[in-house]
Amino acid sequence: MWDIHRRVNLEVLPPRRVVVRFDFRGVPAAMRCPRTWWLVLERPEVDLCLKEPGFPDDIVVTADLRALICVWMGDVRLAETIRAGLIRLDGPPSLVRAFPSWLTLSAFAGVERVGGAVAAGPA
Repeated sequence: MWDIHRRVNLEVLPPRRVVVRFDFRGVPAAMRCPRTWWLVLERPEVDLCLKEPGFPDDIVVTADLRALICVWMGDVRLAETIRAGLIRLDGPPSLVRAFPSWLTLSAFAGVERVGGAVAAGPA
């Protein structure tokens, strides 16, 4: 989430603050990290929060962790994971439509990995 927060495309954000809540499924029990995160998108900054930021959620992203990682790494398109039910976006239609343009992929998305792409399905 830290890298995702650092790669938000500020130029295409709406003029008002938008709060995006990420709820993750499929997080291994051994991972002792939060299952819910918030991005507060407000030009010129993006904040990543581990606790509710005090503003209402505009978009809720419910995602299988592995699927979001595959999208972030450029192995699969966001639209494919949405169609497969691995990622769900809830919120006003105009914000949901715009959401994919706010996030740029990982800087490593174009780098070929040994063994090829990892499937976006659950483990």
